[in-house]
Amino acid sequence: MSASDAIYLHTVFTSAVQFHTGLGDADITLTRSSPAHLQPLIVANRRTTFVLLHAGYPYMREAGYLTAMYENVYLDIGEVFPVVSRRGQEALMQQLLELTPTNKIMWSSELFFIVSSPRNGNLEGYVRSHR
Repeated sequence: MSASDAIYLHTVFTSAVQFHTGLGDADITLTRSSPAHLQPLIVANRRTTFVLLHAGYPYMREAGYLTAMYENVYLDIGEVFPVVSRRGQEALMQQLLELTPTNKIMWSSELFFIVSSPRNGNLEGYVRSHR
């Protein structure tokens, strides 16, 4: 899906458009995954809500800048925590908090944790209700 297709879908369904930035799959070109490359798209579509996934890692400052400068940009930090070391997590949060408004930082699980799986969540609820 192209960025323009994503923007069109947003106008039809009025939901946020998410972009995988930085950390992700092995098939990405890291130098092209900086969230800074989205700035012209963000500027041209100020009524669209953008969510930058994976904290833009290792481009956290660029991601923080975009969230600070544009009211329609939010940052999701979920996938970074299962992947990055504790010291890396601390450094990441320090860099994000230099610029990123705290009310624009979100957490998603990317289904890394057992309770995030609908099947496991249902199973856990069943077990608890039948104790």
